[in-house]
Parts: sequence; C-alpha cells; structure tokens
Amino acid sequence: MLLSVENVSRRFDAIVALDDVSFQVRPGEVFGIIGPNGAGKSTLVNLISGVVSPTSGRISFEGALISGRKPWDIAARGISRTFQIVRLYQELDVLENMLLAQHLHRRPQPFANLFRTTAVRAEKRQMLERAEELLQQLGLTGYLSQRADSLSSAEQRRLQVSMALATGAKLVMLDEPAAGLDGGEVEAFRELILGLAGTQGRTFVLIEHNVGLVMSMCDRVMVLNFGRKIAEGPPAAVRANPEVVAAYLGSRAKP
Repeated sequence: MLLSVENVSRRFDAIVALDDVSFQVRPGEVFGIIGPNGAGKSTLVNLISGVVSPTSGRISFEGALISGRKPWDIAARGISRTFQIVRLYQELDVLENMLLAQHLHRRPQPFANLFRTTAVRAEKRQMLERAEELLQQLGLTGYLSQRADSLSSAEQRRLQVSMALATGAKLVMLDEPAAGLDGGEVEAFRELILGLAGTQGRTFVLIEHNVGLVMSMCDRVMVLNFGRKIAEGPPAAVRANPEVVAAYLGSRAKP
C-alpha cells in the first residue's frame, strides 16, 4: 500500500476530532473521503500532511512511519496537498509559482549555484520544461506570465493542483477542489484528475462535499461521521449503505 492509516485518533482537549480511523490508499487510485461538516475530514488531511500529530495510532507512507514528522519532511517524501482556500503566491506569475513549487525537491548545491555549473543550468532547464508540461496538461499554457491574482477561481484551483504535482508528489490530497466551480468547470476538473490518474498512475485522495463528483470519479470512498469511519468501499456500495444515507447522503444519494 502507498498510504496506511492505522487506528488514528486525534483529540483537542475534550473534543474527539477523529476516533480510531483506519484505511489504506493503493498506488494509482483515486480515493474519496466524504462526510458532513465537522466529520473530521480536514483534521485527517492535516494529520497525514504533518500539520498536527495523532493522539494515538500511526500513519505510514511507502512502509515508513510518517506520523509525527514535520510537514516539509512529509512533503519531501512524496505527499502534497491543496487547500480549501486557494494558497498561491498571488503577486507572482503562473510560471514563477510553478518554479517555486519545484524548489522543495531541488538538491542543495551552494557552490554549483555560485559558479553556475552545467549541472545547475541543466536542472533549471528541466524545472522549466516540467512546469510548462504540467501547465499544458492543466490548460494553463497561455497564462505563464499572468499574475496569479489575475486568474479566475477555476484557473487558480488548476494552478494549485499543478503546483502540487510539480513537487514530484506520489500522493496528492485535494481538499475541496470543486468549491466555487460551476458545473462545466467541475466536469473539466473531473476529467483532468481521471486523466492524470489513468495515464500517469498518479494517486489522489479527494476530500469533497460534491457527492456526485466523488461517486463518479473515485475508485473507493470512505465516509466519516463525528470523527468515526462509518463506511468504506466502491461508490455503489457506499451509496447504498443505510448508515451512510441516514448520516449524510439522504436524497443526494439518488442518481
């Protein structure tokens, strides 16, 4: 398994945000997480990315324990994320945002950088090529020199995903990526992620309130309610689970 979450709980004083949650994410799949507001979805993302540590339990990535490690260490190991509220370097242009995202995975070469060696020039050229390739895949080729704050909401979200991929991440967690997008933009986003997962073997964890989007694009879905896992499985099975319908889906479970 690529990611393993084992019996993880997180308490904030008397509040139990997550209670004994376990699941695994396989390489190359799109894994969905849904649940009502306050179910513990954002806490779970923060635990995996190292923003907070679990009160109990363990989180492993590629067989190595990562729970309790710093966010930059976890990111360097191959886990990246987006945020509900888009976080970009708003005063910089699209290409500069992409190059900064890749900086995390550059090898420190103080003397090589000082003398601008052939290796350094080649690495910078590779970073530029990678940025342009990813921006093309996300439909942002014509925006290289545009400031991030001039992009539409949908374009900013695509740039945020592109930056997450630019880090070289093996696992990308998408936190409410469809927020603020209209129907056409949501469908374009769906096709984009499925394309990246299908053609490049990318692995995604999708945390999303848009149940239709989750059910239509995820290989497996986990449902949280009041910090507990109440269901996990293929979308059709989760959609039909009586406990899930009662807790969350209700009439939205209809096709």
